[in-house]
Amino acid sequence: MEQPISDALLPQEVSKHSIVKEAIFAFDDEQKQAISIAESLGMAFLPIMQRHFPDGESLVRVPDGAKKAYLYRSLHAPNEKLVELMLAVSALRAHGAEEVILIAPYLPYMRQDGAFNRGEAISQTVIGNLIGDLFDHIIAVDPHLHRTPCLSHVFGEGRSTSLTGAVAIADHYR
Repeated sequence: MEQPISDALLPQEVSKHSIVKEAIFAFDDEQKQAISIAESLGMAFLPIMQRHFPDGESLVRVPDGAKKAYLYRSLHAPNEKLVELMLAVSALRAHGAEEVILIAPYLPYMRQDGAFNRGEAISQTVIGNLIGDLFDHIIAVDPHLHRTPCLSHVFGEGRSTSLTGAVAIADHYR
C-alpha cells in the first residue's frame, strides 16, 4: 500500500497542493544536505518520496512544488540511482515544474571520454546525453573529467555549471 506524503514533511508555507516559484527537492538519503542549501538560499525544501518493490522497481512521488525545481542528488552508485532520477524529473514536470535543474555533488561516468578498446561504449557521451535530456541545467561539484576540458563540452554551452569544493575545504581548515 502506498504511503501518503505527510504534510508534516512540507514547509508550512507549502501545502501538497500549492506551487511555489522555486524549491529544492531531494530523496530521503540526501535531505540533510538539500535542506541546508534550501535554508541558505531562503528556498522551500520539498521531499521526494520513494519506495521499493520486491522485484527492485521503484515508486517515486513528488509533492506539487515549484515552477523552478532544483533536484539535489549525488549520483554515486549511479546504476541504482539513475532510474529514480528519471522518474523524479518526469514527476516534477508533470506536477508543474517548467525548469528542472540538477545539483549533483557527484556526476558519474564522466571519466570515459573515448573508447579505449574495441566494443566499449563511451560512457561520458551516453550518460551525458541521458542527463542532458532530462535537465535544463546541471550543476556539478568537481566533475571527474579526464580529457574533456569542461562540462559545456558534455552538456552544451550555457547548460552546466562546474563548482569546486577546494575553497570551502581550505576555508574550513584555516
